[in-house]
Amino acid sequence: MKLRARLLIAFTGVALVVITLFGSIAYHITRDFAAEEETHLLQSFAQERAKVLSKLLQNINEEKIDNFLSRHESNLHYPGILLNQGNELVSISPNAKTLFPKYIALQLEALNIQANDGGSFEINNTEILWALATIPDTGYKLVIIHNTDGDASFIESVGAQLLVTGIITISLAIWGALILASFISKRLDGQNNILVHQALHDHLTDLPNRYVLSDRLQQAIYYCSREGLPVSLLLLDLKRFKEINDTLGHRSGDTLLKQIGPRLKSILWEPDTIARVDGDVFAVLLPKVGKNNLDIVINKITAALEKPFPVDDLELETSVTIGVAIFPESGKDPDGLIRQAHVALFQTKKNGRDFTIYSAEADPHSIEQLTLMSELRQALNNNELELYYQPKIDLKTQQVIGAEALIRWQHPERGFIPPDDFIPKAEQSGLIRPLTSWVLEHALKQSHDWYNRGINISIAVNVSQRSLYDQQLTEQIAELMQKMKIGACSLDIEITETAIMADPVHSLATLYALKLMGIKLSIDDFGTGFTSLSHLKELPIDELKIDKSFVMNMAKDNKDVVIVSTIIELAHSMGRSVVAEGVESQETMSMLIALGCDTAQGFYMTKPLPALEFENWLKMSNWHPAQYKKPNIA
Repeated sequence: MKLRARLLIAFTGVALVVITLFGSIAYHITRDFAAEEETHLLQSFAQERAKVLSKLLQNINEEKIDNFLSRHESNLHYPGILLNQGNELVSISPNAKTLFPKYIALQLEALNIQANDGGSFEINNTEILWALATIPDTGYKLVIIHNTDGDASFIESVGAQLLVTGIITISLAIWGALILASFISKRLDGQNNILVHQALHDHLTDLPNRYVLSDRLQQAIYYCSREGLPVSLLLLDLKRFKEINDTLGHRSGDTLLKQIGPRLKSILWEPDTIARVDGDVFAVLLPKVGKNNLDIVINKITAALEKPFPVDDLELETSVTIGVAIFPESGKDPDGLIRQAHVALFQTKKNGRDFTIYSAEADPHSIEQLTLMSELRQALNNNELELYYQPKIDLKTQQVIGAEALIRWQHPERGFIPPDDFIPKAEQSGLIRPLTSWVLEHALKQSHDWYNRGINISIAVNVSQRSLYDQQLTEQIAELMQKMKIGACSLDIEITETAIMADPVHSLATLYALKLMGIKLSIDDFGTGFTSLSHLKELPIDELKIDKSFVMNMAKDNKDVVIVSTIIELAHSMGRSVVAEGVESQETMSMLIALGCDTAQGFYMTKPLPALEFENWLKMSNWHPAQYKKPNIA
């Protein structure tokens, strides 16, 4: 509405400018046209009067010529002047003398009668029209003068023409402005519709995204609750999709995903919503459908998706596992129903069934989980969380080069809650976005504070799978860095192998965007996922972090030594550095140095510490950063 108001004001201003411009032009054109027409009429009249005076002049004596026009002024009807062949004044009518007695010689010279036969001039801001005609059969010339001041017919003529011209000009200007405004408004509406569509739809399949799903789920709940009707939410996960991606490539996988929406639309009722939630997970929202008629719909969906999909001259077969949440039995709000549908989908996969309807008995922690997530949201709003920092040591220089930010939650009643207990639940419930935002903002703020006090180290932040697929992640990081006025070298982003490989296409897009910003990227817990060498070489990764399960027992298990050594050699051959997590002894650190590892992190240096304790540790340790200057102690 604000944009339209600004447009209306702008185009009103344009219309006024156009009206003023065209009105001024029309006034001058009309006035000049009226004067020209009046002069033309005066010339015709002068020629007609000259014919009348011709016979009178032929019979007059030369000595009586100076009073000629005084005696015959009644034949003129207008003030007149008689000139001889030399353009000298020989006679003037009394009215002409009255009109401009003091300026007669000057104005006659200004008439320039040798070159013109009519025109205009001004005396005392009064416009005077004149016309010249040669008197036949004599050597004289007649000049007729017309004073337009007070000429009602002339004024009315000009006024009428101005009025008509003005009305036409204003109408054209207004219509032109309205047409222009309509055209630009349509263009803006079209562009706005495109942007809105892109924001609310999945870019690959053009299906509604999770935001639209949540909104329509809310609307369905509102309507069906008033009518006493159920609402069913189905989450569909494609079987064998990872196998298709790994065998034929992601382009073939994308081709398959694009066919899911049209296939489902062909069998479902039009008001039913089909959305792409994440990766190969799709959602189907079924208003007015409950347990009584759910089997029919699921059978139709299963049968439709079991038919082969044409992909690159191949006929690919797949099927789905389905998790179902039903309003009001399962839950009464969109977030709860989506979470419960995810739980049911997990149970379907776990039990090897085709579909599962959520039940509280099968999810004994559901109430506790909802309560925990509510308390986590409150903790975020009240800033009750805290970041701890664990240093990363350069094994060549033996100096601190960075720190990993680790979130801690000390619940006022439950006590310490480990991150593994609430981060996965936050990812399922949708709280992971505000949680990630909180961690990023506080980590970058801490980096800024440390830099101002001479502690110049980077801070690493872990990003979850869902955050990695969030299209606003890069924009958020850029805004925070600009707000904190710090460079990209102050931030490292760590992503697990599992998060990257769940949807490599979307992961790559986000990783490359972060890389272009100059942010250092690390694969966390490397060795526990399923990253293939072909995928590894395509990833814009700077660093591999060896999972602590391979590092902690290096001194006791030679197999772990072989694995760590292989990862280090592989990373170095691909131009990547290596961080070993879980270093708990000098012996392990020495082995890592011998193997050529770049960086170490673990309890041997220190456990994760709050920011203030971390600073005190830096002052007392031998691993302080090169840029850090210990204060002078008197």
